[in-house]
Amino acid sequence: MVYRYRIRDLAEENGISLYRLAKMSGLLPATVYAIARGETQPTPETLRRLHQTLETLLNREVSLDELIEVKRTT
Repeated sequence: MVYRYRIRDLAEENGISLYRLAKMSGLLPATVYAIARGETQPTPETLRRLHQTLETLLNREVSLDELIEVKRTT
């Protein structure tokens, strides 16, 4: 299985820059950009921070299904 993290989609759909998401999450912007481009996989702690920050910025609960897309490989 391959995982795609939809942080760019969620941020852009709601007018939030990846830079702002990174800063509010306490992460380096380069880390967030690399995750958004699929160049690296986030650690559980990084994913937790991004998830919490998105919920705060969007002022709503964000399900993990919204955040993580699972693609099956054959």
